[in-house]
Amino acid sequence: MESHQVSIAIADDHLLFTQSLAGLLFSNPTYQPCFLVETVEDLKNAITRQQPDLLILDIHLPPRNSLELLPELRSIAPDTKILILTMHQPEEFGITIQNFEGHGYLLKTSGKETLEAAIESLCLRKDKFFSPEIKWAEANKTLSKSPLPLTRREKEIIEKIKEGKTTKQIADELHLSEHTVKTHRTKIREKLEVSGVGNLLNRIKNIIN
Repeated sequence: MESHQVSIAIADDHLLFTQSLAGLLFSNPTYQPCFLVETVEDLKNAITRQQPDLLILDIHLPPRNSLELLPELRSIAPDTKILILTMHQPEEFGITIQNFEGHGYLLKTSGKETLEAAIESLCLRKDKFFSPEIKWAEANKTLSKSPLPLTRREKEIIEKIKEGKTTKQIADELHLSEHTVKTHRTKIREKLEVSGVGNLLNRIKNIIN
């Protein structure tokens, strides 16, 4: 790799893995440690103060699925490249290559050479990087293929979401509390195996009731 300092932050809720990864990376003087965090709150606070060249991010970061954070993180730190490093295939979350909002996706089964290639691609060549064994969700996957059936109320809320209604507007129109609507939205995302508003809209836009 070219002689270029790359500041790297790691966000993962498995401390032993984080420490091992940090030891592997930061033995190389090319890589400079920025911060190590284990929760969403700590990540948001840290990346607001320090904006690394690269954020290595696990999908599961308490208390949320970190895929939902990607738009917010990119807004806070627009120059930071985000590499998802996880044991999970993107198809498990209904993610297609078209709607993935990070810069790279790497499986934890990858070797050191692949990780270094990802860092070089993202931070030096400014290209995206995906593990060759990545399995993306099908772009034409629809609600009819949902593994769990949707309730009548969930379908009503989906229709309101398709109309562009906010949680408050949906609550007012259906005479529900905002908390109840948020709970339904969470269950809908779980049933459809998607994260984030953008992915949810992509998933439901072609649904026929």
